[in-house]
Amino acid sequence: MATKQAGISKEYYGGFVLDGAKLRKIADVLSTYGQRLSPPVNVTYEVHRKDDSFYSTNDINTVLSDDNSNSKAINRLYLRLVREQSQQIDTALGSTKGVARICFGENESLRKFSAQPEIWFQIVEADRDWCFLLADEVDAQIKRIRYKRAFRLPHRLLDFFAPVMLFAAAPLWMLGRSTAPIPALSLNDVKVMSTDEKLQTIFMLEVQNTTLNTRAYVWGTLAIFAVLFLMLLAIEYRPVTRFLNLLNQPVFYWGDMISRYDRQQKLSSNIKWVVIIGFGISLLASFAYSWLRTR
Repeated sequence: MATKQAGISKEYYGGFVLDGAKLRKIADVLSTYGQRLSPPVNVTYEVHRKDDSFYSTNDINTVLSDDNSNSKAINRLYLRLVREQSQQIDTALGSTKGVARICFGENESLRKFSAQPEIWFQIVEADRDWCFLLADEVDAQIKRIRYKRAFRLPHRLLDFFAPVMLFAAAPLWMLGRSTAPIPALSLNDVKVMSTDEKLQTIFMLEVQNTTLNTRAYVWGTLAIFAVLFLMLLAIEYRPVTRFLNLLNQPVFYWGDMISRYDRQQKLSSNIKWVVIIGFGISLLASFAYSWLRTR
């Protein structure tokens, strides 16, 4: 029995560096498979920029000639095979409009409380063999441009536990501050005191203890409110996910991005070596200090 419809989709997490040669290779794969359809389907490119602008073209040279400047840097790129009768892709089961699409860059904003795939593709077509063979080709090409995530951690749990840990720290801090330190009096000091001096000392210690406890309560209350405010900020802005995503930014390596990315890589390398060398020097200094103390 003939296949009515076949489809496959896949997501990839982690950063990538996409240069012109690799983009052309992926586009050639799509174009080759698009020409095998009846009627043939051409590749369409849709470029989204940092300033919320976008454009669509059928010419890959237009994409690669993009300035890709800092203010208008490319943050998302679609490659699509779409049948001529439809300008918008529709990959629902049974559709004859959409054929294939590949997205480089996060396809949604960070408002969603979860990590987003940096690369994903979706293919839907009646010819099952065509669909799955194309998926294998695309998967092989995508794996060549990805680099592993620096920290493979569950974003949602980290975003949740960061404010929880802040909230737990406030009462612990207040509990540690709630007991006022009482100055120690030696037995000899007490023996030489008169009754009036003993009463006066007890009264002063009690006043000091009450004052310190009151201050601890006030500062503890302020700390709890401050931590609650920080919790709301952490839940809203998700700093852990944003920081991890910052380490895995998608790179469209053409135009002005070439020099900018090379500078970033050089700076990262310098920082890494400074940290490594500094750590080594600190260890040597510690060993040297310990050795000199024993002599």
